Amino acid sequence: MDRFSLLLICLVVFGCQKPENEVKSKMDAFFELNRSSQKFVIQGDSINTLITERGAIIEISSNQLAATTTEPIEVVISEVYDKSDMIYWGLSTNTSDGFYLESEGMLNIEFYAGNSPIRLNKGEKLTIKFPRSENLYNYNVYLGSSKNNITQWNLSNIVRTDTFVYQTAREVRLDYGGNGAILNTYYISRNDTLYSSREVLDPGDEQFDSVKDSITIPSYLRESIYFMFDFSELDWINIDKLMEPDSTETLIVKSDTSFQQKHFLIFKDRNSVLSSYPEPRLVFDKIPLHENLELISITERNDTLMYSHLEFKLDSLIELTAKYMPVSKEELKMVIQGVNKKRS
Repeated sequence: MDRFSLLLICLVVFGCQKPENEVKSKMDAFFELNRSSQKFVIQGDSINTLITERGAIIEISSNQLAATTTEPIEVVISEVYDKSDMIYWGLSTNTSDGFYLESEGMLNIEFYAGNSPIRLNKGEKLTIKFPRSENLYNYNVYLGSSKNNITQWNLSNIVRTDTFVYQTAREVRLDYGGNGAILNTYYISRNDTLYSSREVLDPGDEQFDSVKDSITIPSYLRESIYFMFDFSELDWINIDKLMEPDSTETLIVKSDTSFQQKHFLIFKDRNSVLSSYPEPRLVFDKIPLHENLELISITERNDTLMYSHLEFKLDSLIELTAKYMPVSKEELKMVIQGVNKKRS
């Protein structure tokens, strides 16, 4: 074989290979494919009101951003409300100090000028109205941080206001303070008369919710309920309440660390998911007892996507072994979507 032929073979072989950082496993590609984000464009100094697909409302102007460009700025918003989305994004509902949360929803906001990320100017804050499904007062704002590829949540000091917005009315705000809550109600009747009331409520009072719900609002007014707060850090934010179980136990999962794996512990009766990556002995610690749980484990072996799906109730120390079987992307997606159904 002459030198020219040898050189041609080398060019064909090595020219067809992708750089290592461009090669994704089937497992990683599966998760990325099922994540979704929304894109908006803002420009000018006026306030831009962005409404997401799931109903979050963000107010922002371009002069709040640390950008030197006068070109339009792209806003990328990712919303996570369901347990299946938590799995696709790899988001756990555990705090940095080892406790667990029930999530009302998670949100991530990013700004770009071209391909360059942009931060908020120092001292600037976004106003966010976050949709909520329940009229509960014991949810708080948590901020996400990543440790060992797992997002953990820290309780923020963000001051939160509950806002009830009506179709033909003003707002109802529940402002939280150190001495309880102040309930300010404003609404307009059919004859355009403005009514208002103001009550100081104690969150520890058993009558808290019934007092709040007893306020008479005409039935023809359509209600939307939001958490409202000002936000200064562009990271994942999470609206949660803390689980406070009477007793907990440890769950151990046997893991073959010779293959890349992802494990997701799903709480059937709560909007909570714990994710983990395998170690010689995979441990989920401080799990509340008597919970109905699912464990979904996913791996890839010999270019084949595989999974294990176990359902159980945690009543004592349990050790599980993931038994993998081949699965198509479509079948795996159906399994993950199925975790959104609550136990009857």
